[in-house]
Amino acid sequence: MFGSPFSAANAFAHLMLQLAKFSCAQSPDVDTEAAGSSSSQSAIGATPAAVLPSMTGSPVATVNGTVSTFRPIFTVPPEADIGAALIPNIVDPQAVDAQTVCPGYSASNVIRSPYGLSATLSLAGPACNVYGTDIDTLNLTVEYQSADRLSIRIVPALIDSTNQSYYILPDHLVHQPTRDSDANMTSLKSDLSFVWSNEPSFSFTVFRVSTGDTLFSTEGTKLIFENQFIEFASPLPENYNLYGLGESIHGLRLGNNFTKTIYAADVGDPIDENIYGSHPFYLDTRYYETDSDGNLTLVTSNTTNATADYVSYSHGIYNRNAHGQEILLRPSNITWRLL
Repeated sequence: MFGSPFSAANAFAHLMLQLAKFSCAQSPDVDTEAAGSSSSQSAIGATPAAVLPSMTGSPVATVNGTVSTFRPIFTVPPEADIGAALIPNIVDPQAVDAQTVCPGYSASNVIRSPYGLSATLSLAGPACNVYGTDIDTLNLTVEYQSADRLSIRIVPALIDSTNQSYYILPDHLVHQPTRDSDANMTSLKSDLSFVWSNEPSFSFTVFRVSTGDTLFSTEGTKLIFENQFIEFASPLPENYNLYGLGESIHGLRLGNNFTKTIYAADVGDPIDENIYGSHPFYLDTRYYETDSDGNLTLVTSNTTNATADYVSYSHGIYNRNAHGQEILLRPSNITWRLL
């Protein structure tokens, strides 16, 4: 409709010229003649594919005469599987034994209540700082929560918003047992007894009153409490029967020469390694032979007398802690080590 020196015929010729050039660029084996241009082979066909740029900036390659772009795919190099040569602390002969260099704690400001007691634990000597920084002051709370449940809680005395998540496991994530509603009556009939000592450093022992059996005792060892390492230990009877400490695939009875590492991992079903859950709880079952007078003798062998009478008692130990931890079961004791 509008007058223009660029006529329809000129427009058609220009369009054909552009199409011919485009065809030439896309088909390197086709010779073209358009608008007086001479026949020539495409420059693409004479250039190595490895150095060809593309309109998008990606490399291009020619496969069977077809030009296509590609992107390099990252592949993890084999040397990525080679890590630092580290030796676990428990098998490193040069590792420092915290029990030999740390001072332990001393209890003071003991306050008794109808349900137990509370106390302040202070370092009993110079800090050792062997696997972290020693916590100078701890709070101890002992609470008889029912006739058959006793809670022993040890936490740093100074806790604020900067370190609360390090030491306090929120109740809404993992339930924290509390006193039963009738604890004021049942706790007086508890079959558990808690005693403590400061000689040579703070230790505690839990007895079963009805049998006089020691269920857990840190006597003869030191409490180690650092910001990156906690350790406490207790003796166990000969040939003990412990069950639990999951989650892993292992024989029901744990055995007395076993190291259990609890560090939950989302893996399949490896034997004796972590799976999905963290369950720092074990059940200790002890068998006794009874005589005609009702006296009990602890059974420490796997052989029994078919004519004898036996009775068993069990108790559980629950370490309410979500940190990575290592439980060393040895022939005569158990050691808990936490990060």
